[in-house]
Amino acid sequence: MPRRLKSYDDIMDDMEQKLERAHPTLCRAVPAILTALWGLGFPAAVFEGQRSAEQQAALYAKGRTSAGGIVTHADGVTRKSKHQVQDDGFFH
Repeated sequence: MPRRLKSYDDIMDDMEQKLERAHPTLCRAVPAILTALWGLGFPAAVFEGQRSAEQQAALYAKGRTSAGGIVTHADGVTRKSKHQVQDDGFFH
């Protein structure tokens, strides 16, 4: 069964918490970007912000030491996810 998209208002409410550890410039830009995309008929949302190494390790365990299929090849330590702060300080 297809997932129902959240409303624009729900997405905007969720976004603030998901971006709380992101760069302030990004936090200021995302609402305008999402609003523009919705206005063009492209419903967009922020699904996740910055992940901690612990969160990434839990995802890495899926399909390896916990049930389910493998969801990532980035363990969060030797190979970082694009949702983690990289060594160069940028989000990728």
